[in-house]
Amino acid sequence: MHISVVYTVTLLYCIAWPIIKLLHLLLVLLTPLYYGLAFLLQPIGYLGSFVGSALGYPFVLLARFETIYIYVGVAILVGIITGGVLHGLFTFAAGALRIRGAETKAKGPTAAQYRAARRRKKLQFQSPSPLMSAYTASGLLSPSLSKSDREGLSQRGLLAQTIAEEDDSDF
Repeated sequence: MHISVVYTVTLLYCIAWPIIKLLHLLLVLLTPLYYGLAFLLQPIGYLGSFVGSALGYPFVLLARFETIYIYVGVAILVGIITGGVLHGLFTFAAGALRIRGAETKAKGPTAAQYRAARRRKKLQFQSPSPLMSAYTASGLLSPSLSKSDREGLSQRGLLAQTIAEEDDSDF
C-alpha cells in the first residue's frame, strides 16, 4: 500500500475513534431506558396490531369471494349489453313497422280538478242555508245545534264525542 493511503486511514481512525467511543457509551447508558419504554408501551403495540388486523379483515373476506365478484360482474355487464341491444332492436323494429304503444289516458279528474271540486264543496257547506238561518234566528233551533258548533265538533274528531257505556252485568 502507498504511504499516503496509510497516513490518511490512520488519521481518519484517530478522528473517528473518540466519536465511536462516545456513541458506544451513549448506547450503553440509553439501553435500559429503551427496554423500559418498550416494556411499558408493549400493550399499545399489541392493540395497534389488533386494530390493524381487524381493519384488514374485510379485505381478507373480499379475497375469498373474488371468484363470485368476477362472475357477478361479468353477468351484470352481459345483462346491460343484452338489454341495450334488445332495446335498440325493438325501438328500431317499432319505428320501421310504425307500431306505437297504446297511449293510456288517465281516468278520473286531475289533481287540479280534484282540488277545485273540494274547494267548491267546502264553500257550499260553509254557507248557511236560508232555512237553517231562519230557524236559528227565530229561536226554534237551539244555538248548540247550529252548524258552526257542529263543524267544531267534527274537526276535533272522536275525542269530542261522548261514549255512553252500558252496564251489561250477568250477575
